[in-house]
Amino acid sequence: CLSGSADRDRFQDLLPAMMTTLTEALNSGQEATAQEALELLIELAGTEPRFLRRQIVDVVGAMLQIAEA
Repeated sequence: CLSGSADRDRFQDLLPAMMTTLTEALNSGQEATAQEALELLIELAGTEPRFLRRQIVDVVGAMLQIAEA
């Protein structure tokens, strides 16, 4: 996926937007879109866990909100 730290850094700022997209999809009833986004985030976490490191607090918070909804 991401071959090095430079690649991770380039995409790091996109993570909040990815979380926002997931939340908005859930809030607007677009379950298929939300499921796809969540599956991609799970895959990303499995293959590139360092990518999530900087913003893990925000990611965990968003996942808890989703689980509680």
